[in-house]
Parts: sequence; C-alpha cells; structure tokens
Amino acid sequence: MNKLKNSYIGKMVSLQLSSKEIDVILYISTFQNESGIISSVYYKDVCSSINISIQKFYDIVNSLRKKGLISTEKISRADICVILNRNSFYDKDFSAGYTFWTHRI
Repeated sequence: MNKLKNSYIGKMVSLQLSSKEIDVILYISTFQNESGIISSVYYKDVCSSINISIQKFYDIVNSLRKKGLISTEKISRADICVILNRNSFYDKDFSAGYTFWTHRI
C-alpha cells in the first residue's frame, strides 16, 4: 500500500529527515497493511534496494524510532516488524488527505 497520510509527511518534513531516512520509509511503506504495519522487514532487502550498508540501516531505524515515526519489534535475528506510527488507514477515513505513489522495487 503506497500511501502516507499528509500529516505523516508533514511530520517527516518538520523533523528534516535525511534523504536515506525518507528512502527507507518510502520503501518499507509499500509493504504496509491498512493499519500501517509492515509485518516483516528484512534488512538485506532494504539495504540492497536503496543502496545502504547494514550499519546505516540500523542507524536509520534507530533514528526514525527516536523521532517517533516508527515503532519496531524484533521478530527474528534478521527480521523486524515495523509500525508507521499514526499512518493507519484502517478506519477508511481519508478526509485528512494522503499521498499515493508508485515505487519500483
């Protein structure tokens, strides 16, 4: 689901995310469900897709978590569950607006 609420994008802008932080959010958000949950994020997939190192991936995840944009839960040694905080479309209320994009993987 390639959707981010306008309020989520506004928070990204106000926090002045780096281009790689934005790349990570855009990449993983393509796999989110209607509740904003990405049930399994494999670090090697993200690293190869947006061309970052493994350490950079974990630095970005920690930064996004500290900024309140995501929550994470470790699933296994290599996978994490990521929640895009306040980006749920579960209630089907689109009145606040959202951005939809196409993304090639």
